[in-house]
Amino acid sequence: MILLDTHVWVRWLDPQQKPLALNLVDVIETADQVAVSAITCWEVAWLTRRGRLQLKLDLQDWLDNALQGSDDGLATKVFHHASFFFLIHLLIT
Repeated sequence: MILLDTHVWVRWLDPQQKPLALNLVDVIETADQVAVSAITCWEVAWLTRRGRLQLKLDLQDWLDNALQGSDDGLATKVFHHASFFFLIHLLIT
């Protein structure tokens, strides 16, 4: 399993903004599992809300798409935890 930090996760999912090195992309894409922590999702929301990160979709859609296919892995369990949704709601409203 590889755990991605915020800037690597965003750059991996949207390589047009600032592409990762090809060897790093290869490491991520050949990992048996890729995960992010709850704080990574929170940081994406925080950076977006404050204009420091521009996403091509609205925040909720971006997070939904970014975590799609995580099939009950760490990212899905963390993201769907009720307290985390509460934190995201507080941050973006």
